[in-house]
Amino acid sequence: MDKNIKAALKDAREAIRKKEYKEALQHCKTVLKTDKTNYNALVFVGVAAEGLDQSEQAVSAYRRATDSSPEQLLAWQGLCSFYEKHENQANMQALVEVYDRLMELHNSDPTKRADTGLKLAQLYQKLNDLGKAVESYQYLLKLLEGDKQKCMDIWIQLIQLLEKQKSLPPEYVDLLGTAYEVVVHTSGTVENMDSIWSNYIRHLLRNEASWDKIDAECVDLCEHFPEVVYPLEVRCKLYLEQCVTDAPSYVNKLVEVQARLSQLNENSPVCQIAEGFIKMETKNWVSARDMLKRGLQSLKQMAVGWLYLSRVQLQIHDDSGAIQSAVTGLKLLKQNRSTAAISNHDKILIDLQLVQVQAMVPLGEPGQLDEAVKILIKLRHAGHCLAMVLETLGYAYIKQGNLTAAEQTAEQLQVEQPSPASLALCGWVAFHQKDYQAAIQRISAAISQESTNGWYQYQLARIEWEADLHRKDSFMSFLKAAKLDPYHSATFLYLGYCYLESKDTDKARRCFQKALDLNRHSDQAGAALVDTMVSLGDEDGALQLLTSVTTEAAAGSAKWAWLRLGLQQLKYGDASVAITSFQCALRADPKDNHCWECLAEAYVSRGSYTAALRAFKRATELDPDSVYCLFQIASIKQTLGLHAEAVAEYRHILDRSSDYVPALKGIGETYVLLAKASLNQYFNGRAVDQCQLAIEYLTRAASHRPDLSCLWKLLGDACSILHPVAKEAVSLSVPSKLLKVKTTEEVTVIGKQDLLSLGARCYGRALKLLPECASLWHDLGVNYFRQSEISSQHSERDEMTAKAAQALKKAISLDSTNHKHWTALGTVVMSGAISDPALAQHCFIKSVQVEPNNSVAWTNLGTLYISSGDIELAHEAFKIAQSLEPGYVACWIGQSLIAEKVGHEDAMDLFRHTSELGNHSEGLLGYAHHVSSVLQDKSNRPTEAFKYSIQQMGAVPAASDALAKYTDRVRDDPVVYNMHGLLLEKQGLYKEAAKALCSAVHLVELRDDTSLLNQVRSNYARVLCHVGNYEESIRQYQAISPLERFEDVCGLALVCYKAGNLHDSYKVYEQAAGLAATDEDRSHVYAGMGMVAYKFNDTEGAKSSLFKCSQFSPPSIVGLQALCSLGLLSKDMTLTGAVLQELTNLGDIEEFSLGICFLMSIFISMQGNPKLAVNNIMKAVHTNPGRSQLWYLLAKSLLQIIPNSCRGATRCARVAEKMKQHDIKSISTLTASCLAEGLHWRKDPNKNSLSVAQKAMHLYPDQLDNLLNLLSAIHAETVSQPGRTMSQTSLSNVELNYFGFVLSRVSGGVGPEVGEAKKTSIYLWCVQTYITALLSAEKKEETHSVLTEALATCADKEDVLETLRVMEASMESDLTTRQAKLKQLVSCNPRQEYTWQLLVDCTLSMDTDGLGIEELLRNIKENHPRVERQQHLLLKIAQFAFQKTLVSDDTSVAAAYEDLCDSALVAVFGITARNNCALLIQGLKFLLEDNQRFAKKAFLAMLNMPEADYGIGHMFARRHLLSIYQTKKDTEKIQNLIAGAIADGDKDFVLKCSKIKD
Repeated sequence: MDKNIKAALKDAREAIRKKEYKEALQHCKTVLKTDKTNYNALVFVGVAAEGLDQSEQAVSAYRRATDSSPEQLLAWQGLCSFYEKHENQANMQALVEVYDRLMELHNSDPTKRADTGLKLAQLYQKLNDLGKAVESYQYLLKLLEGDKQKCMDIWIQLIQLLEKQKSLPPEYVDLLGTAYEVVVHTSGTVENMDSIWSNYIRHLLRNEASWDKIDAECVDLCEHFPEVVYPLEVRCKLYLEQCVTDAPSYVNKLVEVQARLSQLNENSPVCQIAEGFIKMETKNWVSARDMLKRGLQSLKQMAVGWLYLSRVQLQIHDDSGAIQSAVTGLKLLKQNRSTAAISNHDKILIDLQLVQVQAMVPLGEPGQLDEAVKILIKLRHAGHCLAMVLETLGYAYIKQGNLTAAEQTAEQLQVEQPSPASLALCGWVAFHQKDYQAAIQRISAAISQESTNGWYQYQLARIEWEADLHRKDSFMSFLKAAKLDPYHSATFLYLGYCYLESKDTDKARRCFQKALDLNRHSDQAGAALVDTMVSLGDEDGALQLLTSVTTEAAAGSAKWAWLRLGLQQLKYGDASVAITSFQCALRADPKDNHCWECLAEAYVSRGSYTAALRAFKRATELDPDSVYCLFQIASIKQTLGLHAEAVAEYRHILDRSSDYVPALKGIGETYVLLAKASLNQYFNGRAVDQCQLAIEYLTRAASHRPDLSCLWKLLGDACSILHPVAKEAVSLSVPSKLLKVKTTEEVTVIGKQDLLSLGARCYGRALKLLPECASLWHDLGVNYFRQSEISSQHSERDEMTAKAAQALKKAISLDSTNHKHWTALGTVVMSGAISDPALAQHCFIKSVQVEPNNSVAWTNLGTLYISSGDIELAHEAFKIAQSLEPGYVACWIGQSLIAEKVGHEDAMDLFRHTSELGNHSEGLLGYAHHVSSVLQDKSNRPTEAFKYSIQQMGAVPAASDALAKYTDRVRDDPVVYNMHGLLLEKQGLYKEAAKALCSAVHLVELRDDTSLLNQVRSNYARVLCHVGNYEESIRQYQAISPLERFEDVCGLALVCYKAGNLHDSYKVYEQAAGLAATDEDRSHVYAGMGMVAYKFNDTEGAKSSLFKCSQFSPPSIVGLQALCSLGLLSKDMTLTGAVLQELTNLGDIEEFSLGICFLMSIFISMQGNPKLAVNNIMKAVHTNPGRSQLWYLLAKSLLQIIPNSCRGATRCARVAEKMKQHDIKSISTLTASCLAEGLHWRKDPNKNSLSVAQKAMHLYPDQLDNLLNLLSAIHAETVSQPGRTMSQTSLSNVELNYFGFVLSRVSGGVGPEVGEAKKTSIYLWCVQTYITALLSAEKKEETHSVLTEALATCADKEDVLETLRVMEASMESDLTTRQAKLKQLVSCNPRQEYTWQLLVDCTLSMDTDGLGIEELLRNIKENHPRVERQQHLLLKIAQFAFQKTLVSDDTSVAAAYEDLCDSALVAVFGITARNNCALLIQGLKFLLEDNQRFAKKAFLAMLNMPEADYGIGHMFARRHLLSIYQTKKDTEKIQNLIAGAIADGDKDFVLKCSKIKD
């Protein structure tokens, strides 16, 4: 080696020693320049670089050195040192290679080789390479085989390595066991040997070593380390598990080990469990349970502990706890078999299952029983514990009610393993089969063999308890059972029952307490204990017990406690809390109807009647036979005011039990309440009927229970409440036994006086039962007072009033704090019989003092002040009453009377307010009187006050209704009847007015008042004239004496005229002319004479009289209109024009504007210009747009004169109908215009012809026009929408059903006002339409029937027969025959339009080549008499020909049809150029010919039609024009189309255009 290299290496070594690494590097570089592979230099570079933290350079240098000389150690050692200092994943992986190389290099030195190998094994641990690490340790064990201490260290490290692993392969498990065994059985000293030995035992436990091996290891460990607890715990576990199969052999060992363990650690869970088992073996059940629970609380994974706990719980009859413990143990065994038990896994599992089912059976829950039976059957098939399984299975079958299976199981057990248990099971089966003697024999035999068994003794006691002959013996048997098994709750329960039977309640309570303490889940024990405590008067204790039980109870349990707690709370008035308790009880058992009843009662107590009703209904669903629930439902409905439903419920109860008194009383009371409500609404007849029913039911109830005062009180009410009703309306059939009459009849009919007297006797009967009841004395006093009011004799009236006062005074003496008694007494003493105002005032003031919020007393006090003339005090009293109760009618009536007395203008408004608040006779009469007074005063009619009070407020109908109610009760006042009749006449209700005035006439005839009689007769005769009863009207007029009043004479003349007595009428008019006081009256008389003369056919005389009429000033406008009409009829245009000019000169009179406008229009129309006549009406409408009659006239004129203006007619009719709602003429015209316009449902779902026709029919069902309009509307809807339905019925069926009614009405029910000709035309139209509908519905048989009947009916009417023959021809099935008949009918009468239509349809349906259609076209042109009616027929032909052109494949045939279409269109355009359909067909033809220019021209002509002709044609035209403009991209014209569509309301077209844009 070069000296320089040596020197440099020496300097480098020295520099490294001094840690001058940079200098060392310089020296090394000097060497490496000369010798690049110099080993030492490279090693020194690695050391220096490492010192300078140049890791990469250091590793590189070491690697170069090992490469240059791999057999030398120095570089490898440097590299090893570097990797060990810089530990990371990559370096550790590299270090494995280094250690392997070093072990090779240390081959000659075992010690260094072993050290390196140990490092390698530890490195593999760090790298988590278990296999390599184990291999390394095994290699070291071989390498160091002679050195026992080092080998022991290696074994310990290997154990530590394997213990850390979460899971080991099987070979490593064995290796770990070997390592443990080597270490624990070494003779040397090892640190922490006790810990290692304990881990060894755990290892054996984990890997399910034999229990002998484990026990031996534990014994060795205890010998070497006596202070260690773990091996003792393991031994305890082992012995506890072995005791499952062989307790006697291991109990002593367990006692010994447990004692040693207890000395070392008495709190050890295993020690506690072992102690619990030992106590269990000594039958110290409670201590055993507590100790086992303590141990298992800390050591929950010990399955055998749960087994022993469940057994103990089963012994003390804690069945729920036993089930829970068994289930916990079973879960442990299934989840982790090795952890849960060391040995006897299968036996523990079976025993746990057996304990589980043994605990399930006594509980008796259906789901648990089913599960128990399944488990037991499995165990029986497996052959485990056969005797116990069969015994338990038998009891399970008994619990399920399957006695047959139970008997078979018992017999099997008796055969296979006879024992006391089998005898007991057979006896228990016999007990449930009611064979008590056999049961006693078998149970007694079981007891004789096993006398210490408490269960057998209990069974015997139960059988004796149920068997009546042995019941006395059961007490001693229960006592024996209690001594033998003091933990059986049921034993103490029945022992308590025995004490209850012997009346020893205190001992019974203690037994029940014991039973509940033993089984907190025993509902029977808890219920019996609480009931006993309550009977002993310990309600606080019972409440405390119930509260504690319910507080601890889980949701859905302890029903008995919740139920009784709720009852106790309800008893103390705490209904809201009771409701919660009952709801909790229902969670436990939602199908317990008694709980629902209790809940309903609590709701009732709280006032929640709707909720109570639902609860009672639910209870009824659960128990439909519960009469109590049904009664409560009815009672609640009665309380809620649902009286009709309550009556239905009561009747339902009485259908089941006709003598159920509560239901009889309830229905009677309900009818009384219904009668009161009816009386408040003035439904007097209904009230009488309801009282009749109330008396019947209450009499039945009183017959069964005459000792109930409430029934007699209600009977008194039923008899007394009818006092406001007129005596003529009261006639009731009362059971004869209620009356003091001797009769064989069961019922007696009595009137109002006898009914009130009966009511007094009923109150008297109630008072005999309850003589100190103040309310009954009050009712009796009021009844006497009502009798005095209707009494006709003064002495009797005074006597009754005195009795009333005495009874009310008695009521006050019994209850002076009831204000009603004072008020009633004040009312009585204020009456005429006693008339003591001072006492009355005292009573009313006392009533107010007793009850300050007393509007009735204040009102009565005000009435007293009015009667004494003290208006101011009366006003103050009424004002206070109003403030206390604004809705009380009587106080408002008092104020109204004061206003009337002082002449205040608000009197009428006040009376109207009283009639709105409620029904009261004085208020009703007062309002009607004021309305009549205002109507009599003609001077105030133009005023705003009149318009408001009479017109806007609907005063006349309201007053009329008020008098209808008044006269239904007060039937002896002719003035009121007269007033009522006049108000009805004002409304046009003449028939009802005639009835009212007839009653007035009869009442006045009973009086000596000629003046009033004449007035009433005059009114009656006038109304009879309106009704059409002319003969009676004449008699009434002639009965007026003397007949010298102008109005009466004119009325007689008019009646004679209407009755056809024209001669008498003329004479009477002459008499009237002499009585007329003014020229206007004379003018009217001469107008009447003129009309009578015209009826005589004396036209000149009529003209003369009417001319005289027109000469007076002012003239009679009616006379002028008659003269004008006469001129029109006689076509005297000069006369007509002059009269019309005179009428015009009179000015605008609204009353006659319609007639004058109509006459003017007729006058203009007769001059040959009907459209100008319509314009005249339009002018009148523009001048007076607020007059509905002019709008009506315009609508009707448009329909008749300009049919194409039906749209305008509809609008006018709508205006007229809105202005004068429900006007008979306006709504009929509106229906006709809607039909003419074609307003069906598709056009307008709301305002279509059908809806308008229905409305008109509902308003005026007696009008024939409305009937026919509705039929037309239905037919139109049926044709336009054949699939539409009305109320789930097809429209076609509705139409057909309706036709029968209409035909019967037209043929027989039309009134005399319809002429014979009109009847015929209507009948013909109906038949024609009916047949058309039947044909559309394809009902040919019915069509033939209707047609045959029509032909027979109209056999003598040739014009009708002709139309019917046309229909008959149309029904021919053979088209050729049909066509021939129709042609003949057309030739006979070419004016029959319907025949032409049928002929066209028939010919078109027969067509094959167009020849027949060509002939038909010529026939129409030549023979159809009405050119304007040809259009429809020609259009049909054109449409048919155009369609044939489209579908025909034959060119020649298509050309022929095209010629036909052109001919038909030419004919149409020859009639009118403005036909949308023709233009549409023409435009489509041009489009098919690709002639867009002419097509556009046709569609534009359609679009330019006037607004009146707008329809679907505009829509088609727009769409086709849009396609044409789109091809030409003419956006400007497209925009014009859109604008037109918007203006016409064509929304679909606008939407389509917007989509095209998008």
